[in-house]
Amino acid sequence: LISHASVIGSTVLGANCTLHPHAVLGGLPQVIGLTESPDSRLEVGEGCVFREYATAHTGMPKFGGLTKVGSNCYVMIGAHVAHDCRIGN
Repeated sequence: LISHASVIGSTVLGANCTLHPHAVLGGLPQVIGLTESPDSRLEVGEGCVFREYATAHTGMPKFGGLTKVGSNCYVMIGAHVAHDCRIGN
């Protein structure tokens, strides 16, 4: 984690990931009225890079609750991985 990067919520990061300043992983889905739940989670594979201001949210329980990013992904500045998305390796 580089200064000012955040990992919150129910989030699992693989080995050797790099989060640049102001990247935020594990925030709740942007859905009005959603409450935090252990069934809302984010999984990120190994070797991923999240550049400045990139975000990835946990999943919505009613859709399975999982947002998943594969291994060796490069998420560029300001990009957002929305709730329940699946990104391959």
